[in-house]
Amino acid sequence: MSRRPFVAAGLLFLTAAAVGQPDPADPVTQALAKAQDEYVAATGKAQEKLLAAFAAQQKALEDTRKLKVADQIRLLDQVKAERKAFEASPAALPASAVMRPALVDYQAKLVAARKRCEAAFDKAAEDYRDRKNLDAARAVLARKAEFFAAASPADQRVEWVGKKKAFRKNDKGLWYERNEQGLFFVFDEAGRTPEVIEILRVGPPRVAVRLYADRATMSVNKGEWLPLDDGAWVAPKQ
Repeated sequence: MSRRPFVAAGLLFLTAAAVGQPDPADPVTQALAKAQDEYVAATGKAQEKLLAAFAAQQKALEDTRKLKVADQIRLLDQVKAERKAFEASPAALPASAVMRPALVDYQAKLVAARKRCEAAFDKAAEDYRDRKNLDAARAVLARKAEFFAAASPADQRVEWVGKKKAFRKNDKGLWYERNEQGLFFVFDEAGRTPEVIEILRVGPPRVAVRLYADRATMSVNKGEWLPLDDGAWVAPKQ
């Protein structure tokens, strides 16, 4: 199924709004609108291609007979979890080695698309400057910042559900753990990368948890990181 899962309607609205204030017949306005539309299209196409790479890699792992069964299952589960995380949030990029080539290609396409669009904004600002209209140039640069802020994928990883535990982030930025016994523990977020989110409960004891696309690990009092649970990120409720 072909779709652009992450190109938000708000970004498309911003594209229209950004060029709606100047004269729509102005060639500068038209060129900038075209560049923004092309950026949105390129981003969506890159995301679709990465999702297709997930599907192809998953099938290849399901069909392979070259790996040990344990390795085959481990890699397949990892790719499935990474795909699910990416579908939930485009900020959750795959970290597995088998997805590395597709990830590099995806990031290169995003960088190239952004450079083209940024160049269009810069040219529009320069064109207005050449017309002695610095107010319009200033407005273009302000819209440039707004456009790319909206275009950047929001990290929507706020809920992780495992076989034995679940973690959810509330509106105040705190993480709550719910376990099999129905007990709740509160954590602060210590940091996040595309691969993992780390949360911390000072204690005592000091407990740190790392939430990955397919598993969670735990460290007590800065000790060794040990397996905690198997699980995955849950797509945010619409």
